[in-house]
Formats: sequence, structure tokens, C-alpha cells
Amino acid sequence: MNSTERAQLREALEHDDADLEITTGDMDIYVDYDNGSDILNVGMGTLAKPWKTPKRAAQDIPARIAHTVNLHIAARVTPGAAYPAASMPRRLDPIYVHNGRLNIFGVGAPTRKAVRGGPHTVTGIASTDLSQIITVAGASGWVADEFCGYWVRVLTGGHVGNAYRVSGNTTTTITVEFGGNTDRVHNADTIELIAPSVKITHNTDLDIFYDTHSVNSDTADDLGLTRLVIANLWIDMSASTSPRGQLRIHGNAGVSEGPLMEFVRIDTLESGVILSDVAINYGWSFGDYIDDCLADIANMGGDNCGPGLALTSAGLRADQLVYCCGSHVWALAMAVTGKITSGIGCVVNLWCSASVFQGSGGGHVIAWLAGKDSSTPAALLDAGVWDLVLIDAAGACNYAIDTDCGVIVRVHGQCTCSATLCDKSALRIGAMCKVTSDHSLAGFLGKTTGQYAYICAMAALVKSDTWPAAAGYVTDAKGGEFLRVT
Repeated sequence: MNSTERAQLREALEHDDADLEITTGDMDIYVDYDNGSDILNVGMGTLAKPWKTPKRAAQDIPARIAHTVNLHIAARVTPGAAYPAASMPRRLDPIYVHNGRLNIFGVGAPTRKAVRGGPHTVTGIASTDLSQIITVAGASGWVADEFCGYWVRVLTGGHVGNAYRVSGNTTTTITVEFGGNTDRVHNADTIELIAPSVKITHNTDLDIFYDTHSVNSDTADDLGLTRLVIANLWIDMSASTSPRGQLRIHGNAGVSEGPLMEFVRIDTLESGVILSDVAINYGWSFGDYIDDCLADIANMGGDNCGPGLALTSAGLRADQLVYCCGSHVWALAMAVTGKITSGIGCVVNLWCSASVFQGSGGGHVIAWLAGKDSSTPAALLDAGVWDLVLIDAAGACNYAIDTDCGVIVRVHGQCTCSATLCDKSALRIGAMCKVTSDHSLAGFLGKTTGQYAYICAMAALVKSDTWPAAAGYVTDAKGGEFLRVT
């Protein structure tokens, strides 16, 4: 939106519109399935007389919001019990003006994973630029990736109460997102695996139209840019009847806007999440909802190192889960079990973990990629200019990075495949492509005859563990190494 269009939109919003209800002050709307009612006068949306479902409560949200509106959703009385299907509205589309903002959050302490959720005592830590691999005492019976969609929370140690998204787990270790912060989980810490306190099943789809009518500069005080916060909720869409896009979030291509998803888990199906011209978890709120949430997470509402959003699919790492479209999409602070795909012409900016990323437009990527299978590249890039600032390819893939045609890529990354030596180079350069690397392409070469790479820097342990001992290394005057498998 250009400056003229913004000015016109501002002028339109300043005029009273008799057809649109607008807030006259801050609002609190309460929902409690076990103690509330959707029958008018039995339920009133107050703390004393709450509504039964968020769907009914959403009717009280004004069409135009000029103040703070809080929607409090209480946890069920029975631990782990969910709000039933059809409890959620199908659409959220308020108009945010002036200082208007909407906070939708679950109320209650997180729930610990019932089986193997801890507490666990940390006995070992290994780190890459993007991940922290945690070993605990007495891991037994673990199933690979069973902890995806949960968060590691520190119970005792250096950062009590902090929670971090789980990118994946093996039968003996847990990987959490790292983001270059060297001070997260420590040896001898006690940790547990948690999920949001309020779970809602949803068997259709949900459209969130975010800020399509508002102007960033409407805000008169320092509220930050996010107008919509969704926190401490687990929305299970795995039984949805919608074949594509169970969750669709539409924006206005404003790259500095939310919505903010903080400590939110969404279970969805293949091609289940569609992001269009929107920024997720960027321009975050200052967290004025945290105290009322009662979630007891110390780093919730702070920044992109907080709990963020977990997206899980029924087939775990087998499904395409997120599709980015439109002109520009930001997607930050996410842990995605499936594949992320961007359409042609969509510039994406990602900071997340996922199984696979497939892009066709260009963008800026920081991603821990678990890999899907031995025939699928962890990152497949086609057309456009890509800045892969940090890529951590964990293995179980074909190529770590595969460029197709007509793509320019700058890479700073590493391949941390657990295999002793891959059959192929981790980096494949397609026709008419240009790839430059500025640092640390550790492990980006396999044993196939004729594969080669120029390495600017590499950890000695990675070299000795993943590269062939018999191969020759030639060191140039600048300290770099050229390796070719013969």
C-alpha cells in the first residue's frame, strides 16, 4: 500500500460509519465451556456468567476495534479435555483503528505431555548455529518426532520458566531451536515437555483476515505493531472436512504487522495452512495479555525467541503443511513438522524449523531442516534471489540444498547429517544458477566421484566425522580448503 492509498484509507476510517459498531472502551469477554452458557441472559460473556464457546463470544467482538479487546478462554475442568467441534468461529475480520487490538488467549497453566513428558534431567548439550540438541537421563521408549508440537520448558536451572519450540527428536535426544543464542538449556537443568492449556477441536476451517483495513501509524502510543494476539491455545483441525487450507491467514502485504501467535499449537492436514501477504510473529506485541493468561512462561510475549507457533500434521514430516502466496510473507518463530512451500512471485522471509522448504520466488531464510526422505532435497530453490543466511540440514534428505534453474543463492549453512558420508554432494547447482558461500559449508560434500566444494571454514570435528579420511585437502593462502572426491 503506497502513501496515497494509506492517506485515503486513514481518511475513510476517521469518518463515523453507522453500519459498523465500534468500541467505546476496553473490553473483556469470558468463555468457559464447563461453567458457561450460550443462551442469552444465562450467559453474558462476563466473568460471573461466561459464554460456553468462543464462537458465541466472537459475536460480541465489535466490527471496529479502537481499544483493547480481550477474549479469555478457560481450560476445561477435566485436564486435557478439548472444546468440541464447532466451538470456534469460522472467520475473524475486525477492523483495527487508532489503538485497537484484539487478544484471544487460553487461560491456565500448560499441560505436561502425558507419556514421557518429564521431568527430565539434562545430561548433555550439543549445539549448531540453529539448534540445541538435548540429551537427558533415562530416555526410554521414545519414538522419533513424538515431541513435535510440544515445547521444552526449563523447570530448574539457568532460565526457569523459559519455553522453546521442539524441532524434532530422536529416540534419545530432543532438538530445540537455537537462533544463535548460546544461553538456553544447560547441563543439569530439569526440563519438561508442555502444550497449551486450552485445546479446541475444529472440524471446518478458519479464516483470519488481519489488518486489511488498518494503518500502522494509527497507533498513538508505544503498543508495537501487532494488532492481533492469539496465545496459549491448541487448535486441532486434524478432522477438518476442508480439503485445502484449514487455516488461512490473509494480510495486506504489510511486512511489519502480525498477527502474533504465542504458545499456539495447530494440528492440521496436508496443505493445511495458507499464508497470504501476511507477517506471522513479526512486530510482536509487548505482551499485555500474559498475566491474564496464567501460562507461567517467562519468555512468552517477549520476542521471536519466545514460545511462538507449532504447526503439526497428521503425517508428521511427510506432508506439505504451509503454503506461502501473494507478494510477500514473513513467517517467524515457527516449528513446522511438514514442508513449507512458496509460490512463484512470493518473496518469503522465514525463521523457523521444518522438514523441507521449497521456494520459487526468492527471499531470506533461516531454517533448521529435518529432511523428509532420501529422494527429496531439504531445500529446493527455483528462480529468484535467495539469501540462505543460516541453513542447518539435519539429514534424511537427497541434497541439503538443490538449485533448479535461474536462481542466485548466497549460503551460510551446514549439513549435520548423521550419516557418516552421504552418497551425493549436499549442494547441487542447477543450470544457469549462481551459488556463493561466505562461511561454514561444513559437510556439504559427499563421496560421489567428481563432486567438489570450496570450504571457507569448517569445524574440525565435522570434517573428521563426515568427510572421507582418504580425500585430499588443499589449503590456499587465505586458509580456505578445496576438496574433490576422486
